This record gives sequence, structure tokens and C-alpha cells, in this order.
Amino acid sequence: MDKILLKLTLALFTVLAVIGFNQVYAAPSPLEFHADAKMRLAGGGAVDRTHGYMRVLADGAGNGLVDVMFSNASSTLKARFNARVEFLDANGRIVREEHFDCRLGRAGSGGTRECKQSRMLKRSWFDKVKVDFYLTDIPQANFVSQLKD
Repeated sequence: MDKILLKLTLALFTVLAVIGFNQVYAAPSPLEFHADAKMRLAGGGAVDRTHGYMRVLADGAGNGLVDVMFSNASSTLKARFNARVEFLDANGRIVREEHFDCRLGRAGSGGTRECKQSRMLKRSWFDKVKVDFYLTDIPQANFVSQLKD
């Protein structure tokens, strides 16, 4: 009797394991979006030696991760680096929006200043991602004209 119970338990365990592994193969494929751009001033001009990078990784259910990275290699600029990430449906309507910001000082003898921020996505349905990188809170207004392309 104990041998039959042991065999039934092993058979049940094997069937459950196979069912579990098959579900892994049926998982929806991941979505991946990237964007990389120079930072822009409020007036629209791009600023040399400043960059923003955004990466969105999500599964078919909309669960995932948003990474935004900022880089300031300018020795004359310190400012607040911003990114507005918009998640759009198939018709181009905004279904979710996230804002990221980080204050970065001037690049010094130690090299480029960088900042990275990440956020989790939970069940967010979207088809496209759009990002705007821009600078605010620039204390040295007299340097702005020197920084434009």
C-alpha cells in the first residue's frame, strides 16, 4: 500500500512539474523600448555634452521596469535633468505618464556626472513609448547661450 501511495505521489508531482514548465514557455514575449538624446533647454535648443537615456522592459501583461539615466559631461552647466515618459495606446493616446528628474552638478576633474532612476510597471497596457528629455533650474543663465548647438 505504501509503494502505491509513493508512486501516485511521484506521478502527481511529475505531472504538476510538467504543467508548470509548459506555462513558462507560453509566457508572452517581452517588449523593449529604448531612447537616447541630448538634453534640451526649455526653448528647444539641444545642449552639448548632456545626454538622457531611457529603457523600458515589459512583458505582454505590462509588468516591467523603466530605467532613465542622465549624463552631464559639461564643465559649465549644472541643472535639473528631466525626462517625461509617456506610454501610448495604439491610437496615440496617453494611458500612463511618468516623470523622472535628477539634479546634476558640473563635470569636474573626476569626469562625467551621472544619475540613474528606475521604476516598476504594474499592469500598464501600452503599445508605444515616447520620452522628452529637458533641463530646468539652470542657475547660470549667462551660460545658456554658450551651451546651445
